[in-house]
Amino acid sequence: MREVITTCTRDCPNACGLIARVEGGKVVSLAGDPRHPVCRGMACRKCAAFVQRVYSPERVVTPL
Repeated sequence: MREVITTCTRDCPNACGLIARVEGGKVVSLAGDPRHPVCRGMACRKCAAFVQRVYSPERVVTPL
């Protein structure tokens, strides 16, 4: 498993820092980055469900 430092893609003013844990080419978990000056290791509620939403079978992946 590897860790990737990234930021949240949601439209929030603070752009929270995140640590994505990647296994087999897929993100398996997201956590707040403790080194980020705004979020200081916390991930908001919107971010917590991001991994489930990305890999959901109900996700729209082509234009309708």
